[in-house]
Amino acid sequence: MDNFEHPVFIGGTGRCGTTVMADFIGSDDNFFLPCHENKLIVEADGLIDLCTAFTSHNDDPIRKHRALVRFFLWSERLRDLGCQNMEINKQLHEVTKLIGWQNAVDLIQREFPNEKINIHAIGDCLGKSHYDKVINNFFLSLIEKEIKAGIVDTLGLLKPFYIGITLTREEFLTRCRKFLKELYYDEGRVR
Repeated sequence: MDNFEHPVFIGGTGRCGTTVMADFIGSDDNFFLPCHENKLIVEADGLIDLCTAFTSHNDDPIRKHRALVRFFLWSERLRDLGCQNMEINKQLHEVTKLIGWQNAVDLIQREFPNEKINIHAIGDCLGKSHYDKVINNFFLSLIEKEIKAGIVDTLGLLKPFYIGITLTREEFLTRCRKFLKELYYDEGRVR
């Protein structure tokens, strides 16, 4: 067990046993299990899309800007479980007591189709202030300059406009590793 130098991530498709595996590994006091699913990495607008924008399209500042903004918005959405509307969120939690989380989300989402209800938040698991700090530091580490007045693009004014730094793929992945280590850090337990 002492030969692990980096965090271990377990991945798989839905219903393939990753939750059971995570529960089993997480039952060992030597391991820290902050949350079962981190949609910040693989989902649309997550780390993989950000990596693509920074390494495959390194010379396209607008693509980098959009990837940065989408990543930041996605990370904000993953911060809190439930809905941003406090009245609907309160209703969601009351219904959860009666029929369970997944059924309650399904029912409330059908009743309020225009509301975004998040069922995969990780901010609560990791501590919201810690989550916010690490996300903001990572975001700022990828920005060379912020143009508050914005720039004009074919789609309109992009305001503010973020100029992303130039990185090789290896440099970007090194930053991602550092970011994930900081995100999952818990009193020295990084595995």
